[in-house]
Amino acid sequence: MGDFRYHNAAVGKLFESQAMRGYSVMLFPGGQTDPYKENYDRLFIAVTDLNLRDTEVGGSQSNLEMKAGEIRLLPRGLTHAVTNLGESIVTFITLEFN
Repeated sequence: MGDFRYHNAAVGKLFESQAMRGYSVMLFPGGQTDPYKENYDRLFIAVTDLNLRDTEVGGSQSNLEMKAGEIRLLPRGLTHAVTNLGESIVTFITLEFN
C-alpha cells in the first residue's frame, strides 16, 4: 500500500503475488488514514459492520456504511481519506489488483 499512513489503526499484509496484494486493516474509534491515492483497483471487504467517513481531496465527504461480508470496488485514481465514525474497532480487508 506504498506510503499509506494511518492513525489509531493497524495494517497487516496478508499476501502478495504478481497479480494482487491483500491487507487486513483495523481502525479504532476515531482512527483514520491520511489522504492517499488509489493506485490500483481495490476490492474492499467488510469483516465487521462499519461506519466510515470517506473524504475526497477537494472536500467532498460521504458515509460508507457496510455490513460484515459486504464488498465494494474502489477504482484507481481516487484520492481520499477514511475515518472510523463508530464506537468500536472495525476490520476490513483490501485486495489490490496490479
